[in-house]
Amino acid sequence: MLYGLVLAGGQSSRMGQDKAQLQFDGQSLLARATALLGASGCQEVLVSRNQSGFIQDIVVNAGPLGGIHAALAQTPNGVALLVLPVDMPFMDAPRLQALVDAGKAHGRPSYFDDCFLPLYLPVSQAAKDFLGDLLANEGQGRVRRLLDHLDAIALPCPPAPLLQNLNTPADWQQATRSETLS
Repeated sequence: MLYGLVLAGGQSSRMGQDKAQLQFDGQSLLARATALLGASGCQEVLVSRNQSGFIQDIVVNAGPLGGIHAALAQTPNGVALLVLPVDMPFMDAPRLQALVDAGKAHGRPSYFDDCFLPLYLPVSQAAKDFLGDLLANEGQGRVRRLLDHLDAIALPCPPAPLLQNLNTPADWQQATRSETLS
């Protein structure tokens, strides 16, 4: 079984407003990411968002790994997570499906080279234990450490702007300008 996970728990401090609620092509970034995961084959979509009604971080201020850690605590071993940040509006279902296909074929996590999110992550006790230990000892960490530990597969990067994160108002203005031009 494949679960989707939208990472929408950040503070949006560089953007100055809640990125998940920004409207892009007629829908919020949160609704867009949720729909994209569904279109990529996810039977259920979880949302990591430090608000009531969503998955909330167990370890506070742990960044993306905090959201992944909290989701792993709620998912059984033997399923997989397809993890997507909320602020990647240009990502598409075929690229996400490529991560799933590569990960399933090799039985390991997969990601795009030099860009550690989005990612495909088989849920295992080894992943849960490593991430729990990493966050307990350091309080935070990098997604790359998890991927390296689990011997993840790096796929070639898709063309720009698919992996572009929208972190600042300037990023947002450029993205919405591109949206109106297309």
